[in-house]
Amino acid sequence: MRFKIAASIFFVMATAISYSAQTRVVTNATLESYKQQRLKAERDYRENYARLGLPSPEELDRRREQSRVETEALSAKLRSESLERERLQMQREAAAQTARYYSAPQQVVEERYQQRTYFWSYGRKHHYPQRQIFYQQPGYFAGGQFWPTGSRTPSRPLIKIQRR
Repeated sequence: MRFKIAASIFFVMATAISYSAQTRVVTNATLESYKQQRLKAERDYRENYARLGLPSPEELDRRREQSRVETEALSAKLRSESLERERLQMQREAAAQTARYYSAPQQVVEERYQQRTYFWSYGRKHHYPQRQIFYQQPGYFAGGQFWPTGSRTPSRPLIKIQRR
């Protein structure tokens, strides 16, 4: 008995849910009725805008055009100001880079004097050795061997021809 009641309740609920889930069909006739309502509302607005205290459609168009012109002018002004700021920033950076370039030798000398070039050990002052730059011949390793790709000394002609 309980199973029959539960099954009938389930069947009624499933039918109600499927009925409410069906989509509504839109036809040209329903769209036409909405179009007629919209056109009637526009006609009423045009006839009654002065009585309702609202601006006329021509006034609304004029305001839109004026707003568009003002927005374009503001946009052009902001764009030019942004470009000017960027130009000034690049000039500042170029001037700072030039100043660093011309003041670099003085900075190198000051840094060299500020660096500690010696150390103390057992009560004696020892100087750090100068850094040596080693030459490495250009080439590559392949098959367990080094294959040089250039000469250590630049090539020179064997005989110099003197011209008169």
